Amino acid sequence: MASLKSKKSTVLVFGTFDLLHPGHVYFLTQAARYGSVVVALTLDELCQYYKGKPALNEFAVRKQRLLQLAPIKEVTPADDQPGHFGVVDRVAPDVVVLGYDQLTLVKALRRRWLSLRTHPRLIELGPYRIHLYQSSRLRRLAVVPNTLAHAI
Repeated sequence: MASLKSKKSTVLVFGTFDLLHPGHVYFLTQAARYGSVVVALTLDELCQYYKGKPALNEFAVRKQRLLQLAPIKEVTPADDQPGHFGVVDRVAPDVVVLGYDQLTLVKALRRRWLSLRTHPRLIELGPYRIHLYQSSRLRRLAVVPNTLAHAI
């Protein structure tokens, strides 16, 4: 009789991951504790909408950097419309892991919950050394030459 292999859970995370830093790596590593990580990566044209400014790195660059990290199984484009969440139905994750700074995303996802075909478990993670590794802080440092390397 063939043995039954347990299916590893699929974990979906959302993000821009523009300036990839240790806080992001911590977040992705913690997400990987729940299964194979698929990143729904924000499209270039929506970075302005979500962050209030364009990404410093294009989608292809951000995707390639994420794929170099061990916990990442796949990087897929996030939805091209804010609050649509078609990516949740497309990926059909068992778990969605969200970061401490994604409260707006949590609220929007909960509003759309009943219209989704898939209803994964939602997990919210806390920050990692927020005083050092907050993307907005690192972005401000990155625009001043040679300061980012000294800040972390």
